[in-house]
Amino acid sequence: MAGFGLMTLIFTIGGSAVLTLVFAKLDPALDWGRYMVLVGLGAAIGGVLMMSAATSTMVFLGVAYGTTTACFWVGLHRILFETKCDR
Repeated sequence: MAGFGLMTLIFTIGGSAVLTLVFAKLDPALDWGRYMVLVGLGAAIGGVLMMSAATSTMVFLGVAYGTTTACFWVGLHRILFETKCDR
């Protein structure tokens, strides 16, 4: 169980770092678009990482995990930086 927790922590921290870097490189004029790109990227990366498991259930769980990580990142970013999405 500790191994699973450690793996989850590594994926979450690594995924959050990638999301931060991508967010910084995207055009700031499209706030909602930036967030949607991050959610899509989280889903794609999560699915790709779990493809090595070779079962469709694990790929789906990877997509769900990546999407959830990205959604939490977006929510935390909006709370911390009070991003206005009026554009």
